[in-house]
Amino acid sequence: MALLARDTVARLKRSLRDGVDETVAEVQKLKNRSLELGKELGHFEAMVQSNQWLQALLTLVKGDADVSSDQARVIGLTVLRGILALIHRRYAEIGLPQLLTTRITAAVDELERWKP
Repeated sequence: MALLARDTVARLKRSLRDGVDETVAEVQKLKNRSLELGKELGHFEAMVQSNQWLQALLTLVKGDADVSSDQARVIGLTVLRGILALIHRRYAEIGLPQLLTTRITAAVDELERWKP
């Protein structure tokens, strides 16, 4: 009888160990899938934020009143800084007068000081 009990306990231990191993493997799969989904969610959130920024830019260009002063400031700084960067990188190609660069720089400075 003791031999039968030991044999039964050994089988139960193996069965339990196999079950635990399967569970750990399944948890690892779920963890990996969760990380993949988190990356996808981050990508989609970035796309939504980008789209919202473009919608605000479009609204500002149309002259609608739905753009907040914060949004107008951020859009203005982004666009003007982009223009300045382009001018500085390709000044010889573009050939803009120095006065225009000075005015754009002044506009950026004013927008940076502006506290809506």
